[in-house]
Amino acid sequence: GTPVVATPVNGIPEILDSDDLGIIVERSPEAFALGIKQAFDRNWDRERIAAKGQQRTWEKVAEEVHDLFATVLSHG
Repeated sequence: GTPVVATPVNGIPEILDSDDLGIIVERSPEAFALGIKQAFDRNWDRERIAAKGQQRTWEKVAEEVHDLFATVLSHG
């Protein structure tokens, strides 16, 4: 249930698909400092954040990877 302050790299924007889950900042010390301050100043729905995190199980991720490889292989 802890919000995240992160940069928009790799899959972060897809995971943090709502402002209710965390704050995405540019990659600079100033942006991180501002993002952390904003996170501390805000009231978060920690139950919603925890529920979103619990959706990303190893089984779910493995299924997504399997489906991606199956799609790629079926077109090759």
